[in-house]
Order: sequence, then structure tokens, then C-alpha cells
Amino acid sequence: MARTRDICDEVAAILIPDRNKTDSPDAEEHKAHRDRLAQHLRLAWEEEGEDPLLAGVRSARLRKLQAEQEIRNLITYAREFIGPKPYKLVELAEAAGLSISGVRIAYEQDDIAQVAEAINRPIGIQRPVRTQK
Repeated sequence: MARTRDICDEVAAILIPDRNKTDSPDAEEHKAHRDRLAQHLRLAWEEEGEDPLLAGVRSARLRKLQAEQEIRNLITYAREFIGPKPYKLVELAEAAGLSISGVRIAYEQDDIAQVAEAINRPIGIQRPVRTQK
């Protein structure tokens, strides 16, 4: 008997959609990943009362916040740690999908410190030279 789809299966299908309907080498692994997510959502719903749709929205929001932080870190690196001239605002704006003024205000001192720590370099010194294409 085929298992009836429920909200957990459907939320998992939305979060991990089929990349293509044809057989691919990783199709089974992809389906297994989606099935594990559905099972995780189901268990959280049954054991903790966590609504699977709201859990999916929270999960997507967390990924969005992480992506935004990565963009801030990369913009920070490009503007504060690359030399002798940093990347141009217009280049970064296009790449990040921001306005030039959005790039200008995209990061703060805390972001500079975080990037410096991530690359294990003091702030404002030892800038690698950006090579031209």
C-alpha cells in the first residue's frame, strides 16, 4: 500500500525539490535526503508539537540570514582587506544585488573584526594585491 503524503512530505518536497525528473547518479541520495527531512519534521511534530510548515519557514529564514551574513563578510573582505585598491562599489553592488549605497553601508566594524578573525589577519594590514584579469 502506498503511503499517503502528508504536510511533512510536502514541506520537505518544497524545501528539497526534485532537481530533475530523470534518473541521475545522485537521485536516490537526493530522495533519501528529502525523506529524512520529512521524517525529522514528522517526529518534531509528533514529539514536540512543532508545526512542520512553521519549522520549514524558520529553517528557510535561518538559511537566508546565513547567506546575508556571508554576503556582508565577502563585501567586508573586498572593501577592507584587498589592496592596494579595494573592489569597486559598482562591482560589488552588481554581484550582491544591492545598490552602491547599499554596499557602502552593508557592513560595520563588527563585520570587519569577524572577517579579520576568519582570515587570521590583523585589521588593515597585509592586504593581498588584487590581480587584474
